[in-house]
Amino acid sequence: MTEPTWAVALCEPNRDFEVDLRLRRGGYRVVFLTYRRQLTGKPRQGWNRSGEFIGLPLLQGYLFVELHEGQEYPDPERMPGYYGLLQDGKARLSDEVIDCWRRRVQAGEFDDIRRTEQPSQKTKFQPATSPEERRRLLHARFVEMLGVPELAAS
Repeated sequence: MTEPTWAVALCEPNRDFEVDLRLRRGGYRVVFLTYRRQLTGKPRQGWNRSGEFIGLPLLQGYLFVELHEGQEYPDPERMPGYYGLLQDGKARLSDEVIDCWRRRVQAGEFDDIRRTEQPSQKTKFQPATSPEERRRLLHARFVEMLGVPELAAS
């Protein structure tokens, strides 16, 4: 008897998680490679908060199924979203390749890097009620932006 090898399973777009679950329930050992993506944008009521991570397929549409010699292939007729095996199960990967991919995923090599919120460098609003105060604030802002201590009067 030969060592089990990993066949490449094909599934419909956006049904990777569903097919993974169905293959596992069917008794197959499956490796489904995912990475963590950080959600960005304005948080909305009822949605996940911005800055949270979600799992997404690393190789969308592909799963790896461990098959032993003589083992029956998963049936696409019984599993919605599952197309079958790549090259009718002839395309195989070794345990070493799958373990390497699994270790890289577990190490977070493909994950988004958490973005930290930078403290705002904006200055606090200062009301200017007189023309002299407005000129003084505008001059201070120009000095800050341009790095020029004295502006020539024109």
